[in-house]
Order: sequence, then C-alpha cells, then structure tokens
Amino acid sequence: MQNTNRGFTLIEMIMSVAVFTVVALIAAGALLAIADANRKAQAFKSVVNNINFALESVARNLRTGSGYSLAGFARGNCLSGYTNGISFTSQDGTAISYYLSGTQIVRTVGSGKPIGVTAPEVRIDRFCFLLGGTQFGDEEQPHALMLVGGIMKEGKKKLESRFDIQTFITQRLMDS
Repeated sequence: MQNTNRGFTLIEMIMSVAVFTVVALIAAGALLAIADANRKAQAFKSVVNNINFALESVARNLRTGSGYSLAGFARGNCLSGYTNGISFTSQDGTAISYYLSGTQIVRTVGSGKPIGVTAPEVRIDRFCFLLGGTQFGDEEQPHALMLVGGIMKEGKKKLESRFDIQTFITQRLMDS
C-alpha cells in the first residue's frame, strides 16, 4: 500500500522557516542601510546647496563690486597674506563686508546689522581672501582668491563631512 498523506515533515518546516527568517533579516538590514544612506545624502545635498548659494552670493557681489579691501580684518587661521574678511563697494555704491564670525559667514551692508549667510549645519573654520590688482592705475584686473573650509554637519555626529573650497573672483570692470 502506498502512503497517500503527502506533506512536509516537521524538520523540513523548521528548516524552511529558519532559511526564510535569515533571508528576511538580511533584506531588512539592507533596506535600512539604503534608507539611512538616502537620508544622509539628502541632508548633505541640503547643506551643500546652502554653501553653494552663500558662496555664489559672495562671488556675484564681488564680481559686480569695486574697491576691494582687506583692511580691518584679522588673519585668524588664514595663511600669510590672507585675511578672514573682505569689504568692497557694491554696484549701487553701498559698502558691503563679508567676514567670519565664530563659525558662520556673515554679511554687513552699510552700517547695518550683520546677517548670517550660512546655515547652522555648516561650521566654517576658514574664510580667507587674497587680493591682487587693487592698486589704482596698476593696469591689472582687480581679483580675489577666496578659500573656504569647514564641516558640514547634519543631525548625528556620524553625518559629518569636511569640505574645502577655493574660487577665483575677477571684478567685471577695470579700476580706472
């Protein structure tokens, strides 16, 4: 006589549940790692966009401004010849200054109140300028080399990344 009761034994069931559980745990761990990496990437994207906007604002104002000056700013943690701020006259004749205050880049327009241009998630530890061509009649286009360094931080300490940026800015009009 043949056995008509077909099915799995208890050991086969236990083994299949164990294999399924291991596969499910590995898949859940990978999914959580992907979600964490995505959250970190989105946070850094937001911080990088803020830094990009702030530095582009500084560069745009310097390009259209004139009368660059490093007077009144300390060397701070900058290299020899560099200072941690810059003053100039905007295209509409207003005095503007950008400088490092604590761990934030701030902007002062005229004699107004300083306003931060970088987000709290960005800790700037180096904001340096080196000027050239600013002497009247030197027949050299006025220019500035801007160095910025710091740490992007979003939430937990593990979401922290160091950055260093440099850009060369040339005044649009020759000084005359």
